[in-house]
Amino acid sequence: MKEIKKAFTLAEVLITLGVIGVVAVMTMSVIIKNIQHKTLESQFKKSYSQLSQVLEQARMEFGILETTDYDDIREYISNKYNKGKVIDNFETSYINSFLTYSKLSAGKGIRANCFDKVNTINKRFINSDGSFMAICLHNYYGIMISVDTNGYKGPNRFGYDLFFFRLVNSKLSYFIDINRNCTETENCPNYGYITEGSPCSKSSTKLTNGISCVRYALTNTCPDDANKKYWECLP
Repeated sequence: MKEIKKAFTLAEVLITLGVIGVVAVMTMSVIIKNIQHKTLESQFKKSYSQLSQVLEQARMEFGILETTDYDDIREYISNKYNKGKVIDNFETSYINSFLTYSKLSAGKGIRANCFDKVNTINKRFINSDGSFMAICLHNYYGIMISVDTNGYKGPNRFGYDLFFFRLVNSKLSYFIDINRNCTETENCPNYGYITEGSPCSKSSTKLTNGISCVRYALTNTCPDDANKKYWECLP
């Protein structure tokens, strides 16, 4: 009696390979996303650590960090950052590329953003590691500092690689409520700008969404899900 050998048909082999391919693509996309988020987390921690150390040294130098000492503080911070290369203006395409936490176009006029503010007392520079730093003075918020943890690389997105700080009682702090410029269709009696909340949420459509993400990044807490870590739940 002739022995019958069992084997997979060509169709079965192709289907199996197709399923394996789909699973591989899905798995790789998750792995790549996790690597990207880990990189963003590492860059944030490095930038925050550097900034905290420099401000601690500045407090030892000046005592209370007051707005009246802004010029001296600005020069001190910029010199401490490995003598970062000072630049007068960023490329227009860079400023226009800013996105909110929920990936909407942030546009211009966010008053907590020192990169976008145009005046003679700003200080903007590129650090030796490629990150950007900008320090400026606001008549309401006082000394503000904007950080882009990876420079031109992107995604240039609030809460991802763009973070916004302010000094409160000589200590590094963050924003909760901030001002933004009015759009053409808005009625703004308050000198052309609106004071609004600054959420950090994937569901928010505000132009300021993401400027307050620093407080969540520092505690590694997801703003939309308390059971997740900040860097795990980036939208």
